[in-house]
Amino acid sequence: MMQTRNAAFETHPFITPEWLAADPVAALETAPPWVRLHSITRPEELDAAPVVSIAMGGKFIMTIGLTLSEAAVLFEISRYGHRGVTNSNHTKPVPTIYARMSFRDAASDMMTFSRILYGAEEHEVIKQGRIKSDLRGENLHTIPGGKPDKDARKTTMRHVERLAREREAGGTLPKGFDIPAYLANIERLFTIVDREAGGDDPIALLPLISRETPAWSLGAITTDETLERLKHAAFTIAFALDMLPAHEVPNFLRDWQDQKPLRPWLDGLEYDRRMMTGEPLATFNDLVGA
Repeated sequence: MMQTRNAAFETHPFITPEWLAADPVAALETAPPWVRLHSITRPEELDAAPVVSIAMGGKFIMTIGLTLSEAAVLFEISRYGHRGVTNSNHTKPVPTIYARMSFRDAASDMMTFSRILYGAEEHEVIKQGRIKSDLRGENLHTIPGGKPDKDARKTTMRHVERLAREREAGGTLPKGFDIPAYLANIERLFTIVDREAGGDDPIALLPLISRETPAWSLGAITTDETLERLKHAAFTIAFALDMLPAHEVPNFLRDWQDQKPLRPWLDGLEYDRRMMTGEPLATFNDLVGA
């Protein structure tokens, strides 16, 4: 019998710092069910650390950027029932979408990923840089604020342990599961997240095995070749982030997941490119059958 995504992730080995250092692709290959798509890419700068891009959300789809250890700790937090969700502040004309951790049976403690990752304490407000989808520690900082009245890490670990103990009592944890080792591994991952935010590189020279080259250049490959590459999640996410305006990324990813035709998206991008370069539109109109 085929395992569900939830069962597959619950039985996935702990994502330890050692495994991340040895083989990050294998360590993060199996994701919790709230992750729609995810991929690991390395920025063009040769000394830049890998970035994990994750598409998530139901009604409000967003793509976030994380470090390897940040992705690992969010995966582990949600191993046994907590889940990542998105919501919107409904501002006009363009609402802001937030990535949050929803703790099972504790709706009032739902908390943004950014607070958990940065380790915000009571009465601290998280501020982000210009790119709101970039949740890496280098893009976050805190300022004093009266509203948040909960320590993010303490609240998170309390619910992680609570749910694990409840699952243990109910006999629904995998056989031989070690709760103290599970909690200790999350704490180790948080330590690495904190060191990264402070500018350290605790997992230096990570070996990155790229399954899909995300490099894209309009006109460099044919539409049919691009459509073939868009069958792979890694290329799809990289393509969306590189080529589309931020407000169009969720719609493109939703169309991709719903298996809708993507050729109209490519035709539109090609039209824009020809308009910018001054190439004859007649040839393009012939190409798309206009």
